[in-house]
Amino acid sequence: MSLNAIGTGQRIGDVVKMKWEHFSDEGFDFTQGKTDKPLWIPLTDRLKAHLDGLARTDGTVVTDAKGRPVSYRIVAEEIHERHPLCRHITNRQIEDLIASKLVTPEQVRAAGLQA
Repeated sequence: MSLNAIGTGQRIGDVVKMKWEHFSDEGFDFTQGKTDKPLWIPLTDRLKAHLDGLARTDGTVVTDAKGRPVSYRIVAEEIHERHPLCRHITNRQIEDLIASKLVTPEQVRAAGLQA
């Protein structure tokens, strides 16, 4: 799940809405939720290999073990658990990053962290 978010550079909300029809062997083509702008982004070799290992359905790319779409919260929790920075960052550090304007609260939420 998290590789889709990292590999595409898209917000979790967009990743959970991606459908197989958006992907080709070269890239993916969809409309970004926040900006409502169409995007075409080439696939990295790592993301392509990841997608090639997944069962393709008529629905969304990111699913649970039973093939059902997953929620924003599930993906955010997985990223938080797997990403090394997310495992060790404290709420105080997040607050300091926001206060110094190095990140926005939206970026913190998109990374699956709490502010």
